[in-house]
Amino acid sequence: RRKKTCAAALEEHAPFATIMLGKLAWREGGDARRAAAIDLFGDAVALTRAASTKLDPDAVYRLHAARLKVVEAEEDGESNPTALAAARRRPFKASAGAALSDIVDDCAAAFRACRAQDQYHARSSHGLARALRL
Repeated sequence: RRKKTCAAALEEHAPFATIMLGKLAWREGGDARRAAAIDLFGDAVALTRAASTKLDPDAVYRLHAARLKVVEAEEDGESNPTALAAARRRPFKASAGAALSDIVDDCAAAFRACRAQDQYHARSSHGLARALRL
């Protein structure tokens, strides 16, 4: 909670700070920390949407890349039920389903939207390629 409060206090830098907090949580590893990271990335997307009508490719990419990594881990036999629940809670499209294939399709749609916003956003191209591989 304290980390989120500090990030929100930075106001104009809150989306970036929230993304960085999410990256730190992700690197700590573990199911609960990955779920927390996904929630932080989702908060960053919400902060950027509140500040602008445009999509922020960096925030959207981070959220959906993390969701895709959770699905990839599930496909590899690594169980992350809390992180998977967080991935299901943060869809790009409101109509996205809860099956693993639905999450992959939703992530691919998010990566395509990032590319539409910024055609040179290389990470979203890489994420799209990973999603299409699944």
